[in-house]
Amino acid sequence: MGGPLARHAAALAAMVAGSLLVFGLVLMMNRPPELAVRPPPLASTEMSVAPRKPPKKEEPKPKPKVTPKKVARKAPAPPAPMLGAALGGLDLGIPALGQADLGDAAQAMLGEGDAARDLVMTESSVDVAPKPLERTPPRFPPRARAEGTTGRVTLSLLIGQHGEVLKVKVLSSSPPGVFDDAATEAVRQWRYQPALYRGRPVKVWAEQVVHFELS
Repeated sequence: MGGPLARHAAALAAMVAGSLLVFGLVLMMNRPPELAVRPPPLASTEMSVAPRKPPKKEEPKPKPKVTPKKVARKAPAPPAPMLGAALGGLDLGIPALGQADLGDAAQAMLGEGDAARDLVMTESSVDVAPKPLERTPPRFPPRARAEGTTGRVTLSLLIGQHGEVLKVKVLSSSPPGVFDDAATEAVRQWRYQPALYRGRPVKVWAEQVVHFELS
């Protein structure tokens, strides 16, 4: 009898031990997982940036006031005394010259003296303009005649007191340079009725146009 009882007790003990082992495994499997330990959060650091103040503008220095200098006005100069008037209380004994006397002096220049011979006037300022009396026809240049060229030359003449041509200047010509010499040579031989100013012959500058046309 001792043999079978011992075997039953051993088997019962093994079953109990196996049941406890299984129960322990079940408990371990059903145990909740441990929470992970998180490190404490870092303390936040706040930083504030203050806005920069704009630099102060330097105020312009006031300009020194310039006081204009007072310029002393000069008193107008007294009019110059006319000839013949008393100068400093002294009487020079010279009669005063007025406009009428100056006009008489201009008339005296038109007399028979040197001043009258040297006086040169313009055609628009004389009383009677000069008029041609003898006109030698100009020579037509052969080349211009052969080519059938026509034109004209405007001349400025200095006519003397006796109607002679003293000087000749070419003012314009068309075509240029073709008839200039022929017109100048011809006009030098012309004679004029002299210009008159206040009834007297005078030298005068006058214009003359010479035409060159084919007949």
